[in-house]
Amino acid sequence: MDIRLALQSETDYLVDQVERLYPDDICPKHQLRKILAANPAWVIVDKRIKAHLISEVSKGTPYIWSVAVDPDYRRRGAATTLLQEFEKHYKQSYESGWLHCRVENPAQKLYFDKCYRIASFEPNIYGARQHGVTMRKRFV
Repeated sequence: MDIRLALQSETDYLVDQVERLYPDDICPKHQLRKILAANPAWVIVDKRIKAHLISEVSKGTPYIWSVAVDPDYRRRGAATTLLQEFEKHYKQSYESGWLHCRVENPAQKLYFDKCYRIASFEPNIYGARQHGVTMRKRFV
């Protein structure tokens, strides 16, 4: 498993990966391209990109915009490794980081295990009757 910062030349692939893994999400491609151009993203490569974490600083706090692992690469520690890289990068300058996820997202267990805690409930954030939570982790 090789982890590194994403290259600018991989933007199209990452945009397509987000769209393929999360077809119901409503972020326009141009917004994702803008985020990738201005913020760090990490990728795990095993012949091709198998997982990614896209981040940005929003409202003065690091934000995990997207974490995705190809279905054939899950349960190998990829998401944990990506979270560790995100935290290592930002904890030098920030007190905490945050993310949104759907209420029914099984990744919530991973986030809880890594000390992310629910900060707020977000009704209908993903559409009608598609609720989410904001989760935050203190780095210090």
